[in-house]
Amino acid sequence: MSIAEVLEERRVARGVSYAEIARRCSMNPDVVSRAFQGKGELKAGQFLNICRVLGLNSSNFEMCETGT
Repeated sequence: MSIAEVLEERRVARGVSYAEIARRCSMNPDVVSRAFQGKGELKAGQFLNICRVLGLNSSNFEMCETGT
């Protein structure tokens, strides 16, 4: 599973829209949408803010593909 898939799975489970995540993280909604679709990159701080909003921590990503 990719990081984007983990984020998207949690977003859907929580019923949170991209726009709501963007609002709560002070981010552009297009940036959020692309990141969740695996088509864009996030800065570390953006990623951590999204994780905070979705209630995710490092253990949620232990089995993710690293891309290397």
